[in-house]
Amino acid sequence: MNSYKRIAHFGFYIPILLAIVVFIGCKENSTVSIQSSAHQNIPVVVSTTDVFTYAIDANAYADSTADDLTFSSDSLACTLTVSGYLSGDASLYIRDSTDSIVFYNSITTNETIVITQAGKGIPKRFTLSCNNFTGKISFVLSRIPSAQ
Repeated sequence: MNSYKRIAHFGFYIPILLAIVVFIGCKENSTVSIQSSAHQNIPVVVSTTDVFTYAIDANAYADSTADDLTFSSDSLACTLTVSGYLSGDASLYIRDSTDSIVFYNSITTNETIVITQAGKGIPKRFTLSCNNFTGKISFVLSRIPSAQ
């Protein structure tokens, strides 16, 4: 019985010893920051019948892109957000089927633009031209549902 007490007594210290070993084995928690530019200059585009989204994290980006749109209404909501602007410039155009401008913005600073409009034409083409642009651009164009 005496040996049982020794084992039971030792069993009491096992969790305490494990906790000490774990805490001694822990080092200061440090955050590893991964500074990857792998995602830069790669646009993300989503296009459906009622919504078009374009986003890019640009670093000295110098290129033009154009996407066809499939909207069927000229009742629109438009949001343009530019953040982290450092340098360069960009021009964003939305044109209708007759090449008339539905929306235009010259990008040279951080900004947020929200527009709702109707009657300016059904969007058919998105164009973004960047000239050594560094910053983040997010553009969303969506059809406003008609009230029923």
